[in-house]
Amino acid sequence: MTRLILQQAPTYSTVTDSFARSESNGWGSADSGQAWTAFGGNATDYSVTSGVGRHSNPSVNVLHRSSVDVGAANFDVTVAVSLSIGTATGAPATVWVAGRYADASNHYMAGFALSTAGQMSLRIDKRVAGSL
Repeated sequence: MTRLILQQAPTYSTVTDSFARSESNGWGSADSGQAWTAFGGNATDYSVTSGVGRHSNPSVNVLHRSSVDVGAANFDVTVAVSLSIGTATGAPATVWVAGRYADASNHYMAGFALSTAGQMSLRIDKRVAGSL
């Protein structure tokens, strides 16, 4: 990710992060002060340099997540994402943005997938009580 902006409606409490810092073993804190939390893989898989928050994925089918508490159920999100590969190997490379994340069984997600054939797809999910 190169930039993240989350806004709460209607008071517009804002989480912003330009990733203009150097961090290893995690993403540290957003410009607006909220701490990022990393899940999955090893701490060394997460870093921030040169305006980019990175997830390194050395293994196929290992989920990596970074989250920041927005403090609200309703918000707007703007995310810029890039992959350093043209085609995924072994399994699709996916990037997800979650909203209203209560737990693994209750959330909204928008996801992009790069297939092993080099095709890109978009998916939007709403999961309630574990069901899509």
